[in-house]
Amino acid sequence: MDSPAGRPADPLVHQCPLTVLGPTLFLLLLSFGVPASADTLTGTVFKVVDGDTLHLLAGNNTRHKIRLAGIDAPERGQAFGTKSKEHLATLVAGERVDVEWSKRDRYKRSLGRSSAREKT
Repeated sequence: MDSPAGRPADPLVHQCPLTVLGPTLFLLLLSFGVPASADTLTGTVFKVVDGDTLHLLAGNNTRHKIRLAGIDAPERGQAFGTKSKEHLATLVAGERVDVEWSKRDRYKRSLGRSSAREKT
């Protein structure tokens, strides 16, 4: 189809920029913006290592090391490291919790979010 000036029409000029960029944006969002599917562990917290790491005893006596996502607590030996560990212990030690996790860190701990289960 010719443009009014008699030149051949460029098909991309008359398209919405999102239509042209749509597939590229979709692929970028697909590769970066979609989280991996999460698994859920349910068990009892039997050890608090520090302010952001705990050990969970799940079904069949399976032990899991959990690193709480979104928390950067002081490590043992750092200022307030002991206080941080004690505080987490008051919240979860001996409690049944659900941990939703989707990947492991370099220390092979499951990275996840924990929520306390309702007491029965």
